[in-house]
Amino acid sequence: MESAITTEYNYTQEKRRVIFMIDSKSFYASVENIECGFDLLSKVMMPYPKK
Repeated sequence: MESAITTEYNYTQEKRRVIFMIDSKSFYASVENIECGFDLLSKVMMPYPKK
């Protein structure tokens, strides 16, 4: 006999808050490019091709 547990959660009872997320891989890649002197607003950054 198969039993699937499905419960729905009522999020209206949760306290509202602001959550900030950042893609750390992209952030550190941008920092590294700026340190190398690249202008991120005028160039498209492409990853190195995999060998």
